Amino acid sequence: MSLDMNKLIKMSGSAYVLEDEVQILSDFNGAAVQTEEMAMEAVSLNADHLEFVHDQTADVCGMALACDATTLRHIRRQSGELCFFAIYQNAMALQYVHNQNHAMCIAAVKQEGIALRYVRHQTEAICIAAVSENGLALQYVRDQTQDVCEAAIIQNNQAINYVRVG
Repeated sequence: MSLDMNKLIKMSGSAYVLEDEVQILSDFNGAAVQTEEMAMEAVSLNADHLEFVHDQTADVCGMALACDATTLRHIRRQSGELCFFAIYQNAMALQYVHNQNHAMCIAAVKQEGIALRYVRHQTEAICIAAVSENGLALQYVRDQTQDVCEAAIIQNNQAINYVRVG
């Protein structure tokens, strides 16, 4: 299936959709009652349509996250389960977690050390986990202890370029 560029329509921000999607989204937004089936169809076409879903059930949110973990930003009532699911899909989804906890942050940085840039409350344990996965995550460590710096340099000797002399 080839993409007909003439059928792309600019939506809000930098989003583009196909003409067919506009009709479905228009029907979806204009519906007096949005059914879960309608919501599933909308997010299956484009995960960002989750933004327009009134009743964001766990199934609808799960489908959107499975397509694109960054749609976590559109989930109004984020459960821990949905947040972990998004993080396991894409560690960078951590930036959209409303209520981060230690376990979520550890899961994200162990998968992708650079996700440390989105950790709101850094602990030494989180920082060591991040730099152990990717030494260059040292650039995002707010409180560089000797242990954190050593772990970063062991993982990647180029991390020495991010050591801040206190």
